[in-house]
Amino acid sequence: MSTSEKDSTVAAAPEELTIKLIAPTERQNEVAALLRTVMSEEAHWNDSDLWQWKHVDNPFGQSLVLISESPDGRIAGLRAFMRWRFRSASGLLEGFRPVDTATHPDFRRRGIFTKLTLEALEKTRAEDSPVIFNTPNSMSVSGYLKMGWTQVGVAVPVLKIRSYPGAAIGMAKHALRKRLGMSVRSEAVGLPVPDSLLVQNVVTDDLTPLIEEQQRQESDLIRTDRSVQYLMWRYGNNPLYDYAILVEQQAGKPVAACIVRPAAGAALETVIFEEFLLPEPDEASIRRLVDMAFDAFKPDAGTAYAPPGSATRKALDTVGFGRESRSRINWVCNPLDTEISPRPFEFSNWSIGMSELEIL
Repeated sequence: MSTSEKDSTVAAAPEELTIKLIAPTERQNEVAALLRTVMSEEAHWNDSDLWQWKHVDNPFGQSLVLISESPDGRIAGLRAFMRWRFRSASGLLEGFRPVDTATHPDFRRRGIFTKLTLEALEKTRAEDSPVIFNTPNSMSVSGYLKMGWTQVGVAVPVLKIRSYPGAAIGMAKHALRKRLGMSVRSEAVGLPVPDSLLVQNVVTDDLTPLIEEQQRQESDLIRTDRSVQYLMWRYGNNPLYDYAILVEQQAGKPVAACIVRPAAGAALETVIFEEFLLPEPDEASIRRLVDMAFDAFKPDAGTAYAPPGSATRKALDTVGFGRESRSRINWVCNPLDTEISPRPFEFSNWSIGMSELEIL
């Protein structure tokens, strides 16, 4: 056992389990085996690239990983917090995003999830990280609130239907397959991204001035600290999905862009607008970018999110994103430095989009 492991070992009697802080590069085979056991229906855990991308290669830093270990050395449980970074009027805010959690079937009903989460929160407090956020589903949000998290708001994405006849046909097919007991799960082969639009083939340092200008426009909000490096990691190197970037140029320079993820939905083929890169979120620019995406992929629908009342949301409403989706995404935080400016407990002070709401 390394010195760092000894220092981070916490007694967990009477279950005879210990909680350990490990580097995300340690015991990867055991971690992968646990995730495959617990999440057998999620095929992406058969690929170690996802763990590497998420917890090791993150430009914000390597993840905080805690395990619960049995006396015989088996990993009984796992909790991982991804590092994240926001910008605000208070400056850079180092934070965490809880993501992967797993408890081996042999060790369930011992409170491992709660113990690991609370211990992870203590570790983040020791690092003076002012922002820890998550998007728990409706089944788990109450558990977070009991552990001291604050529900800042509920995000409701909006929809734009490209073709109502096409959408009606898609939903009818979905309903028929469901009635016949056939699979209605999404297929990854829908709406492929052309190589000419793949993020890793388009994003260059030329986007830096556009990113920096948007950061200045949003200086009064809490928003992800974006950079070309971040875009390449978040979208270009993501092993789960192919992302496309559509760029509007003037005099050979990027003046607006949007990043999308074409997804074959259960009922509708959909383009997800992950985020817009705009010096100003005006209606004309957003309309042009949305039209570019719809022309490129010809989906049944598009979905996007911007906080209600924001300029981006008003522009989305104007260009046809007037229908609320059925999704309700909880935005929770804990702990929070109450001196952060603007106030993090007010949902309108967060500049977030589908990118931050997407489960990683």
